[in-house]
Amino acid sequence: MKQRAHLEPSPEPRLRLYCLPHAGGGAAHYNRWRPVLPGVLVTPLELPGHGTRLAEPPIRDMNALVASLVATISTTIPFVLFGHSFGALVAYELALRLPPESLAGLVVSGRNAPSEPPAADPLHVLPDGPFIARLRRLGGMPEELLDDPGLLRLYLPALRADLEMSATGRPAADPRLRAPITVFGAWDDDLTRPDGLAAWARETTGPFELAMLPGGHFFLRDPGFPVLLRARLDRMAAAVSR
Repeated sequence: MKQRAHLEPSPEPRLRLYCLPHAGGGAAHYNRWRPVLPGVLVTPLELPGHGTRLAEPPIRDMNALVASLVATISTTIPFVLFGHSFGALVAYELALRLPPESLAGLVVSGRNAPSEPPAADPLHVLPDGPFIARLRRLGGMPEELLDDPGLLRLYLPALRADLEMSATGRPAADPRLRAPITVFGAWDDDLTRPDGLAAWARETTGPFELAMLPGGHFFLRDPGFPVLLRARLDRMAAAVSR
């Protein structure tokens, strides 16, 4: 199933924000940001095997996944790519394949730079028991899902596929962007390191910002996060309108 057509609101937005979710996650969470981001067309990107596309088989190859997303991107107005954790890597790979003149910026959270080694041992190789226990410690997933074997059978294949791509993906040689990059991290996120987050600066020849926030890996679910994001999007929109 292809991505659904995205309806343009009125008045015409000045910027589109494409949002990519964490490993195994659906993109519906990003719909909550719309009231906080006036003038921004918030456009969640649902991946095969996730959320509203759960019936589809998940894609296990990063190149194939990114190729499937390229066809859904509209460049009629400037856009920013946002991704959290695994979604940050997908957003970065997508940015490399899109017209640089239309990309207003890349915003990532909860993920070390692609050139950095993982901050923790790979999760996708764990047996189900330790794997689910690790997911509980990370938070961000409903307990009722983790306690339901039937739901887990539906959910785990996509999650493992995402985590495998996240752990094994490596950037191409000299893949730097021209667009600005903003990185959000959390002090208590044990999947990232401050120096690993700062290494995103090497991925662009443009401006770079790192903002460290309180919280754990899913700090972006704090209601105040989209307010912080809005300030960065305002700057990116202003830069492309000059």
